[in-house]
Amino acid sequence: MNRSYSVRPLTEGAMMAGIFVLMAIITYYTTAIGTLVLFAMSAPSAILTYRQGWKTGLLSATASILVLLLLVDPIFVITGCISLQFTGLALGFALRQGYQPWLAVAITAIAFLIGFFFLIQMGSLLMDVNFNEEMISIYREAAKTSIELAERFNVPEEQTSIITQLPDMIEVFFTTLFPMLITLSSLANALINYQVVVILGRRLNLKVEPLPPFQNWRLPELFGLFYMLAFFLNYLGKNNGIEFLTLAADNIYQLFYILMQVQGLTIITWYLIKFKVNPAFRWLLLIFVYFNPYLATLVLILGFLDLILDFRKLGMRYQDI
Repeated sequence: MNRSYSVRPLTEGAMMAGIFVLMAIITYYTTAIGTLVLFAMSAPSAILTYRQGWKTGLLSATASILVLLLLVDPIFVITGCISLQFTGLALGFALRQGYQPWLAVAITAIAFLIGFFFLIQMGSLLMDVNFNEEMISIYREAAKTSIELAERFNVPEEQTSIITQLPDMIEVFFTTLFPMLITLSSLANALINYQVVVILGRRLNLKVEPLPPFQNWRLPELFGLFYMLAFFLNYLGKNNGIEFLTLAADNIYQLFYILMQVQGLTIITWYLIKFKVNPAFRWLLLIFVYFNPYLATLVLILGFLDLILDFRKLGMRYQDI
């Protein structure tokens, strides 16, 4: 009995594999352009998986990895490209299942986290590299170079003292807040990849539901409980001498500190748009508010209070802007 098979999935798979290989080569051999391309490298697998299913996506991803192993440094392929392909497959699967945008972003972020841990483990096994130690050494070298430049230009010693202290501060930051850092990195990567797929989807006539506008972003009310949990864990950890609880509390607190600040900025953006403030002035104002330490604290409080009061409803109940 004759069966007819569509060659379209294989054709698209081969094309997306070729695009990924090209993007990987650009990333490997260039710096500035490669950094920009890196943020979109998960898009080909995501689009292919969304259109043709995870089996075709996995086949295409595997083919691209095998080709890259012949063309570039295998360490780059194993530690970087595999995790990017895994992230793309997860995003495409979430879109194909029809998940809501934020759920798709969450799944992509988790996939990126898994890929990131895979990258660290492979780097440790293949190159005997400790990720934290490498990052700290990079910052120490950067600080050393900065101090040499400062001395060359006769910068006052009191100003260079901050640069001298920076490596020690970074070491503390990486050793205590590493989980928070990679969680934020995963979330940022997932958001960028989702937006790239949305933009490319418009060109390819794919129905990809976009994320809500920034001014309408809002954390669920239950997130306030996690913020309180950080204080509770910190209290238990310090009073009982349990270092693990204290570290967990610090990471939860810092993570939600940033999330609350983002929520505060979305409220400010909502009202700026409502009152039709000029876009250029709006962005300048947001940048000034965020980088001013006193105003940034007020933004944090505003974001936390919004979990209870929902300031957007106070301004214009359920009305799109």
